[in-house]
Amino acid sequence: MKKNTTFSLIGLAFVILFLTSLSSPVMGSVSQQPQKEELSFELLVLDWDTISVDAGLGIKEACAEIGVNVIVTQLDDSVFYPQIYEGGRLNESAGAVVNDYRDYEMYEMAGGYSPIPNHVYFRGHSSQDYPWGDNLAFMYNDTLDAALEASQSATNPIELKAALFEAQVLMADLLPYIPLFLTNDAHFITQEWVGYSPMPGGIFTGFNPWTIMNMSGATEFVMAYPSDVTHLNPFLYTDARSGFAANLHYDNLIAYNESLQKVPWLAESWSQSADGMHLNFTLRTGVTWHDGEDLNPDDVKFTLDFTVANGTLTPSYSSVEKIDTVAIDGQTIMINLTEPYAFAVDDIGSISILPEHIWAGANITDARWQDPSDWAAHVGTGPFVYMSGLRGSSGFHIFDQYDDYWYTGGAGMPQYSSSNPIAAGVYPKIENFTIQVEGTEMNRILGMQSGLYDSERYETMSTELIDAVGPGNDYPNIKCVNEAVSQWDYYLQFNFAVKPLDDPIVRKAIAYAIDPQAIAQFAFGDYATVTDSVIPSVFFAGYNNPNIEHYDLDVAKAKLMLENAGYIDNNGDGIREVPGYYKTTTTTTVPDTTTTTEDDGAPGFEIATFLLAIFISIPIIRRKRK
Repeated sequence: MKKNTTFSLIGLAFVILFLTSLSSPVMGSVSQQPQKEELSFELLVLDWDTISVDAGLGIKEACAEIGVNVIVTQLDDSVFYPQIYEGGRLNESAGAVVNDYRDYEMYEMAGGYSPIPNHVYFRGHSSQDYPWGDNLAFMYNDTLDAALEASQSATNPIELKAALFEAQVLMADLLPYIPLFLTNDAHFITQEWVGYSPMPGGIFTGFNPWTIMNMSGATEFVMAYPSDVTHLNPFLYTDARSGFAANLHYDNLIAYNESLQKVPWLAESWSQSADGMHLNFTLRTGVTWHDGEDLNPDDVKFTLDFTVANGTLTPSYSSVEKIDTVAIDGQTIMINLTEPYAFAVDDIGSISILPEHIWAGANITDARWQDPSDWAAHVGTGPFVYMSGLRGSSGFHIFDQYDDYWYTGGAGMPQYSSSNPIAAGVYPKIENFTIQVEGTEMNRILGMQSGLYDSERYETMSTELIDAVGPGNDYPNIKCVNEAVSQWDYYLQFNFAVKPLDDPIVRKAIAYAIDPQAIAQFAFGDYATVTDSVIPSVFFAGYNNPNIEHYDLDVAKAKLMLENAGYIDNNGDGIREVPGYYKTTTTTTVPDTTTTTEDDGAPGFEIATFLLAIFISIPIIRRKRK
């Protein structure tokens, strides 16, 4: 009689599909990496960032207290950034799916803030999960997306604040990353300089025009850069070195004061319609380009049209992508948007304005942009005139004071601080500003001590050097300005595509095990400030929600959470196993045959065995002993 195999084959197919579904769990549209057997994770840090390395070691030590093993791996930029950024759901430019999980488990690094809290949208919204996008957690949450979208489309401050408050509550619960601390802007500068402006972000940033205008101490200021600017073209740079250099000779429509509130700059006023769809900037009169030509509204329209036309070729496109049309009425630039955008004034107002009479008809990749000998190619309205330069590892860039700069201080002029207004006078006070490339920090320190340099571009990462400057120390001619937080926020990021980091219990247990204050102290001593939210009060005071879930240090609670969820150290090695993933050995004996198997405890193993027993007849082969 012929054996009926139809039912067994159907059963076999079902089992294969069932087991496949167990081995490839899916969250949203993202395939996950294989399940780990124990709570052991690799933590990536940048090898050159000593603060990040030390913070990583502190995290490792804290996690060990609750049975979570952290392996700190130090990587160079060229390896670190591709590992965390390459991946995502869809490479939209190519229209093809790429590897759908990024090659990391956890990382810890400094991100970076601008004057507006837009980073929370880019780090949290599902639309930002693409290659080199900022949603690096593979987080998909409709409620969070809705709150973040509401923050983008808000048409008044009340709506904006409410949306950002809700987003902070959700981010604290979902916990794609743990905010740790902001470094303080511990900036070295030689003793004679005064008048710098310590606003959030630091004394030298792309959104702080005040220090370079109001600082005094000598007629020439030399800033040592660790490496050359990447672009002299203000529409192509992505690095802070180039951004700061651009602000020396270009101006924006708006600026920010000591509280990160918008103040007029080239635009003496602005307005936005109640529906958020229309912007008006009224241009200041009496402003001239470095070649003597008058600034006029056509220059602003040209700049905005130029940016829109070049699309994603320029990083500035994200600031103008919602612009529909630009028109002029007298001194007013009228902008219609395609949709409401809460930060339209900030984004559009922060673009460097170009002279139409120089760049009309030019391409964004025009070689003149990068030519330091072409004086006309770098004409702006800023406080300094770009004079000459040399590109490369020994490069320099020389700027001279613009004698006809429009800012004169006093009544009617924008002010950094209402309590300490800038008096009427000639600005900038510095006559010559030079950027000089010096790749070694110790050489920059020695150069400041000897009088060759006056400061360096970035704040220091060394508490040892901070302790070595000042009167009576190794470098008495240098002081450390430490009066504001920097823009660099350090945080611990999780990859939700790595099981069991997709389990909020694991993430929250790690959060309860970590004391950000202790980590900050270990990493940067007294020169770091703990962040209390993804929108921290110390930087964004007006947008911080104090009523969110805070993970105050509680090691006992962290352990109990893991115990109750089944994460138990079964083999006594100090590392907790994932539920069902501990090794056990069983022996099954049948006549003439002894089979020893290891059950890895994978979820569904017993179910799969049961289904196999139902649907498939598995013969046991007996062999005679020899």
